[in-house]
Amino acid sequence: MRTTAQRSASFLFFDEPQAARRRRVLPALGGLLVFLVVLACAARALARGIASVPDIRLEEPGSAQIKAKHMEAHGDEYDLVFVGSSRVFRQIKPGPFEARLEQHGLRLETYNLGLPGVRFYEVVRAVEELMDAKPARLCYLVIELMEPDPPVLLENLYARKEIAWHTPRLTSLAVRRVLRSDRSPAQKEREIRAHLLQLSCAYLNVGTGRAVGAALLGTEEVGEDLSGAGYVPLGGEDTIDRRREFLDEVDADRELLQRRAEELRAEPRRAVPDDLLRRTLAHLVERTRSGGVEPIFVVLPPLDTRLPEVVGAHEEGVLPNLLHYADPDAHPDFYLDFRELFDKNHLDRDAATRFTQLLADDFAEVVRANEED
Repeated sequence: MRTTAQRSASFLFFDEPQAARRRRVLPALGGLLVFLVVLACAARALARGIASVPDIRLEEPGSAQIKAKHMEAHGDEYDLVFVGSSRVFRQIKPGPFEARLEQHGLRLETYNLGLPGVRFYEVVRAVEELMDAKPARLCYLVIELMEPDPPVLLENLYARKEIAWHTPRLTSLAVRRVLRSDRSPAQKEREIRAHLLQLSCAYLNVGTGRAVGAALLGTEEVGEDLSGAGYVPLGGEDTIDRRREFLDEVDADRELLQRRAEELRAEPRRAVPDDLLRRTLAHLVERTRSGGVEPIFVVLPPLDTRLPEVVGAHEEGVLPNLLHYADPDAHPDFYLDFRELFDKNHLDRDAATRFTQLLADDFAEVVRANEED
């Protein structure tokens, strides 16, 4: 005679009739489904409650919080916002940009929303959030484009900035890109698992407890944007070591920058974008234009790739208004002269000013061309 435990677990070993197994399994699956639905509803309700806490800051401490606070207070004052990585943050100066535009007869108030370490999916999410906020005067977005299939970085796992972009749509995009990549099966499995876990963290409000506590206790102090425009140059105490390391590297390898330029020249100028990139870029265009905002896409120097798929999307008509600077022949100063570079990935202050003026000239040309059309 079997024990109760044996009878309860027997369906695991397939020694019961199929009908009996269904009678055991289906209620269990139904209960699990109900639990997941209740959990999802509770998590969403909790998220709405967290968002309603006065003065809560869910962004990562530092520049992200400072800029988010500034945009909440002053976002309606800007006609143009720059979105992107540290290449935006450290290289686009709103003051010189506005002054140059005035020479072209354009008067725009601009803000630099670039942040260190931002990658492709974060840019997409930042654009979506800006359009959700609907700043009153916003009419242009300058959007940096970069590698559309960035690998998962161990140091970013479960950071607030990484969890925040894991919406269902963007997580699905990231997973599909991983599946189509040439990564090894083991790496694909690790990255997909990481994306799905971070989506779960986003839905379960993981990492928000400290922010809620700080807001309720009034202990969270977010600084003001002292620049007033979002631009912060490289060269402070927190970055000077990077400059020394770069100069040491160039001194040890005099062909470093030339070799990098040759690798860029060897890349194709254009490539056919895959359907995932095509749809993502089309989504950004539709999302901005539906809100009355014109997107201007940029590929900023110095970069290790030409992003030929982006050029292909532009030539197909999917991507309008592309300003492309990943070209060491057209812009040799930004690639081949170490005196113009702060490190391998950023221009120094003077080169950043010149680049900002070049960007303003090209931006004004795009605006004129659009007006003529």
